[in-house]
Amino acid sequence: MLCDHYPVSLSLAEQAKALLPDLDPVMVERVLGRAGYSTAEEREAETLATLIRHRARTDATLADRLRNTLDGFHG
Repeated sequence: MLCDHYPVSLSLAEQAKALLPDLDPVMVERVLGRAGYSTAEEREAETLATLIRHRARTDATLADRLRNTLDGFHG
């Protein structure tokens, strides 16, 4: 699963039912919200997640992080 790539032969609903048998597969699909992405979109999402994670790990104080985050909202 983690970098052991293989083609998926089950639908998302079937996967949800197999992995989470006590939950409604339709609800799991809705919560996950992924209907499929192209390779470029997937790469972009992963890059963004990496940047967010890197930014969150800086040694800045909470006030510094809030200031940097909100700075773009008031020009």
